[in-house]
Amino acid sequence: MSQVAEAAPARAEDGAAYDVLRLRSLTKEFASVTAVKSLYLGVPTVGVFLLVGPSGCGKTTTLRMVAGLETPTSGSIELGGQDITWTKPYRC
Repeated sequence: MSQVAEAAPARAEDGAAYDVLRLRSLTKEFASVTAVKSLYLGVPTVGVFLLVGPSGCGKTTTLRMVAGLETPTSGSIELGGQDITWTKPYRC
C-alpha cells in the first residue's frame, strides 16, 4: 500500500484554506464544441460554495468531471491534495 503525502492547504489573503477541491486548467471538448475551457477553481474548505451561470456555460459538465462521470480533455482535478483526474468514481 502506498502513502500519499498530504499537501499543506493553500491560503487566500483572508486566511481561508482552498485544499478541498482544486481544478487546474480543466477543459472538456465534445467533437467541435468546447463545453469547459481552461477552468481554474479553488473551493474553500468551509462555508457554502455555489456554481452558478447561464444555461450552457459548462456547470453540469464541470460537476460531471469532478464526479468522475466525464473524462477531461485536459487539466487536472485535485481532491484533498490528491490528483483524482483519472480515478474512477467508485475509487474516491
